[in-house]
Amino acid sequence: MTLYRLGHYFFWLLLWLICLTSEALTAQEIAAPSQVQIAESELESLLQQLESERYQVRLAASRQLEQFGLGITPALVSKILYGPPETAARCGQVLSRIALSADRQNMTRIARILLLLSENGMQHFQRESLMLHTKWKKIQQDQTVELLSESGITVRLTEFGGGGPWNTVIDSSQIETTQGTSEPEIAGSAASQPNTPEAAEILAHVNAIISTSDAENERRFAETIRRVETGQKAARNSATLELDGGMIAWDESEQETFFNIVIEENSQFGTKEVDLLRRLPGSLQISFVKRDMSPAVLEALKTVNSLQYMALVNCRYDLEPIFGLWKKRPDLVVSASGNKAFLGVQLESGIAFETQQVCRVLEVIPNSAAAAAGIQAGDLFRRVNGISVSRSEEVILAIGAFKPGDTLTLDLVRDEKEREIQLELRERTVDQ
Repeated sequence: MTLYRLGHYFFWLLLWLICLTSEALTAQEIAAPSQVQIAESELESLLQQLESERYQVRLAASRQLEQFGLGITPALVSKILYGPPETAARCGQVLSRIALSADRQNMTRIARILLLLSENGMQHFQRESLMLHTKWKKIQQDQTVELLSESGITVRLTEFGGGGPWNTVIDSSQIETTQGTSEPEIAGSAASQPNTPEAAEILAHVNAIISTSDAENERRFAETIRRVETGQKAARNSATLELDGGMIAWDESEQETFFNIVIEENSQFGTKEVDLLRRLPGSLQISFVKRDMSPAVLEALKTVNSLQYMALVNCRYDLEPIFGLWKKRPDLVVSASGNKAFLGVQLESGIAFETQQVCRVLEVIPNSAAAAAGIQAGDLFRRVNGISVSRSEEVILAIGAFKPGDTLTLDLVRDEKEREIQLELRERTVDQ
């Protein structure tokens, strides 16, 4: 009986060990695809097949090469630099497709390599690099929106105009007719390839890009893209850019991206979220709802250059920090609503008084807080609660920080004499 039990236990122990080994192998298989290896002889064979006259052979070779990822990049670049022009163009296409299926870091590494090639005389690779940049920005945008959503922040995206930065017009002599498909291929230009010493230097640079750390790669990619986008603007100003015998025509109607962001009472919003806002690739319109606007948050928002419009709905805020934000960003449109406080005047902005710009009262609305305090048409508003005002929008923003029943101090000038008036704000009535 004892031997039977021992055998029984041994059987289940053996079965458990087999299952454990199987799970470990499965985990290794799952992790392995990004590390697919290829023998040098097989790689050379596939690269030679890219020079075949038969389209289906070239297509099959391209698809096989794509499976090996970033590791075959030096071999592809070497073929681009030293191989026939048509093969160089096909290797560039393989590189682009490898990048599209890679993670963000390897995608940006290949984008940097394609830009390196375009800046060394092979301009036909610039388009592929910029397309990868667009995809990279989309990935970054989606990740940022997801992180903001985790903080309880609502993000809505709106896009206007433009079909993208490029409209390519290609000379018919560049199009190679292929058999078995209606899809054309764009051949490279032999004259666009660098000489041997330059090619060796480029190849060394490619290897350096591949071995760059993720953080350094991200930084260098951002620098490269800023340089290219500056060149894009210059080219756009001249309407067309010559490219390997063909022309690239710029789409004059650029696409604009707007992010409508709603940050509510229960949303998390601190320095982390401000950093995320800076990463969004477009103009920002932010609505704060029922929040206390701390001076630290308003100070941080000064650095969000893409912020174009800010609405404060039923928010509490101190005047000095909000006016400090406006002074730093005079182009920023800021509105306040929801607190229901109503002064009851119509104002004219930008009136010169001594060394200051002030607001002039054009009309006082009957039965309003301003009428009850004795404010008259022609009075000049200099300060609201000690903060200088020169535009009607500033007065509206100042009033928006208060609620009906709150006390407000106005420094004004009447008949060239300064006066200080304290008044109690009221709620707007139906007839006002």
